[in-house]
Amino acid sequence: MHNVFEELKRRNVFRVTAAYAVIAWVLIQVGDLLFATLELGPEPAKILLAILMLGFVPVVLFTWAFEITPEGIKKEEDVDRDESVTHVTARKLDMITIGLLIVAIIIFAADKMGTDEPAMPTAQTNAAKSSVARPAADPAYDMPPGQAVSEQSIAVLPFEAYSADQDDRYFGKGIAEEILNALAKFPELKVAARTSAFSFAETNADIRHIAEQLDVAHVLEGSVRRSENRIRITAQLIRASDGFHLWSDAFDRELTDVFAIQDEIVAELSRVLQFRLGVGAGAGRASYAKTTVRAYEIYLKGLDMWWRRGTSNNREDAISMFARVTRLDPNFADGWAAYGTALAMTTSFIGHLPPDDHFQTAENALSRALKLEPDNVRALAGMSQLYSTTLANLSETGLALERALKVAPNDTIVQYAAAAFYHRIGNDAAASHAMRAALALDPLNLAKQRMDVIGLALRGTFDADHSYVLSTFGNIDACSADAMCNESHRIAAVVVWTSAIHAGTAADVARARALIDATPKIRPPYGNEICYFDAAHTVFESGELSPEISTCVTGADKVQAGSVNDMFMISVLAKMGHDDLALKLLFSPALLREWAGYTENLLVLSPGRFEMPETIRRHPHYHDWWSRPGMPELAAARRANGATAGLPLPVQAAVVE
Repeated sequence: MHNVFEELKRRNVFRVTAAYAVIAWVLIQVGDLLFATLELGPEPAKILLAILMLGFVPVVLFTWAFEITPEGIKKEEDVDRDESVTHVTARKLDMITIGLLIVAIIIFAADKMGTDEPAMPTAQTNAAKSSVARPAADPAYDMPPGQAVSEQSIAVLPFEAYSADQDDRYFGKGIAEEILNALAKFPELKVAARTSAFSFAETNADIRHIAEQLDVAHVLEGSVRRSENRIRITAQLIRASDGFHLWSDAFDRELTDVFAIQDEIVAELSRVLQFRLGVGAGAGRASYAKTTVRAYEIYLKGLDMWWRRGTSNNREDAISMFARVTRLDPNFADGWAAYGTALAMTTSFIGHLPPDDHFQTAENALSRALKLEPDNVRALAGMSQLYSTTLANLSETGLALERALKVAPNDTIVQYAAAAFYHRIGNDAAASHAMRAALALDPLNLAKQRMDVIGLALRGTFDADHSYVLSTFGNIDACSADAMCNESHRIAAVVVWTSAIHAGTAADVARARALIDATPKIRPPYGNEICYFDAAHTVFESGELSPEISTCVTGADKVQAGSVNDMFMISVLAKMGHDDLALKLLFSPALLREWAGYTENLLVLSPGRFEMPETIRRHPHYHDWWSRPGMPELAAARRANGATAGLPLPVQAAVVE
């Protein structure tokens, strides 16, 4: 064995093997760049790799059997040992290998330098109407001014449908969303959230502009074409700084193989991202997502409706579709997760189910999803939402969030749920951190921006000049033809105004009130709050109410009806001297059932103008309200975090009835 090893060394087999490996690596890198530039797809690279692998054995055998001499190539057995020049050849091979290694290092460095280019500024496009100023800097999620965006970041755009069939558009969006969800599980990879990324659908915006708005360095786009029982999906990964195609491929399969295609795309992206950026793990989640084509089509249509739930019709239609999916395929975890989460996030908006059945159905659906798929992120986030806002179970909320954050720390829905939970238990620092993470992943999401503004008010740091949400109203006219966009801006206007009244200056309040006046008439349920906040502002500023506003606030019909946002008016009524009405409102069915579902209600539990007044906090009925299931634990958690504002005070000073 020793003689064989020495002979292998003498004949330069080891040196040739090393040189061949370096040559192959260089050729693969050059080929990869060349094929991508020419947009030839992955096939040429696969062919080149196959040729190099097939050529390895013949090269090794040739090195063993032949020797290169000054007279030419001779069989090794025909060369006298004293005349052998293998030692000279060895030195040449060493020099060649070193030279090739230098070339390899240069190629690798050049490629890395190329991917570090910052996004180039571009002219404004239609998508710019959705852009907003960024939130205040947070060291964990915001980079210093002038620094390029992280290379380890990507946005997935909705896949374009090459037909007029509406179902194909659902398919394109759904496939892109499934890929996005899988990528969100990659360690160290920042993935722009669906709401922000999909806002650029059908805008023809430049890739570099999209990446700039989303703070990402790479964009994945694609297309979907269906024909009878076949589907063709193309996908390409683009470096935003220069438009370079890092990877592209096409998949033409039976429609029933759509899950395998998604799996393959994620696996290919994992390979490319691991090589290019040092991130990427796993191979998708098609093994979990499989279902019937019909159930999947309805599921995707429901998702599209859910993401456009600005109207109650879309919301109710989405819930009905998710319920239908669970009937078509009881073993489809994502269907149960979507159904349960939609119910958990839908309370007074629609009368889908009676209140008691509503929440029990939501819990059953989410439990079923987690039984089928224990790490289903949407089900975990939905369960935390349900336990936190309606079932008042802090321990279960914490467990669900802990699991969700472990499975998908880069998922914006999980971070958003975490922010809401931390707000409820009075942990402002953790809530702010989670909110920064959610906004970093989903910078154009107006709902998240609204919660962030409320967070400023809860911390007593609201300042209209620093509230980036206000900048969205500079382009309010851009929404004039979009009912859902308009409604979102109207809701945001109310939230900003509420926050300004609670923790802002008089100038902040005036500026925020101007936003209300600038929007069209706000529809219920938010229209009623205009009267509320007019009353609140008047009381806080002058202590008096006009007869019209007083009637609006103290009207018997309103107090009997109740509203999930009536926590504000309990405070206002008490400060007006209407303690009886305030306490009656406190026990309205809607408020008892779901007050914690709205983060703005927490303003009564924070220092500021809406803080619950002492006369209410010392009343026995208020103590009764805080004695309901889950409420003592919530009070204890808030006290442990130093958030004692608005909580019950000793009863000995209560008013006498």
